[in-house]
Amino acid sequence: MLTVEKPNELRLGKVTLSGSVVEAVKMPNPLQLVNPWAPREYGESQDNATFNVINNQVTGWKLFSIEF
Repeated sequence: MLTVEKPNELRLGKVTLSGSVVEAVKMPNPLQLVNPWAPREYGESQDNATFNVINNQVTGWKLFSIEF
């Protein structure tokens, strides 16, 4: 199964690291992450947001996450 790695993800075997910190480390120019007119290669702003499942509003930002 082929899956595309997002700009804010880093896969190490069965462990996936994600969040704004991972994205900033991977990007050649991390300041573009706060630029609203940055190119699409820097990802979407919703990639690092957490949402309320009831009303789909943003409830927080994911700085660093580990998934097993």
